Amino acid sequence: MRAAVVAAPVAVVTGGARGIGSATCDAFAVAGFRVAVVDLEGAAAELKAAELTAGGAEALGVAADVTDTPSVDA
Repeated sequence: MRAAVVAAPVAVVTGGARGIGSATCDAFAVAGFRVAVVDLEGAAAELKAAELTAGGAEALGVAADVTDTPSVDA
């Protein structure tokens, strides 16, 4: 019998670098989610992702404007 590999769930948080979005990222990370921190400011998103990673979470910072389709497609 093969063991199933179950990956941690993923949370994509828009506006995740600051304020309520940042707190939402924290909550998902504590709950065991892998977190994609999406924000207009890429450096801020990467900084928040680094903070989450330093705390033991798996996180990625992404610069994107979710109101702009080409930005999301990239």
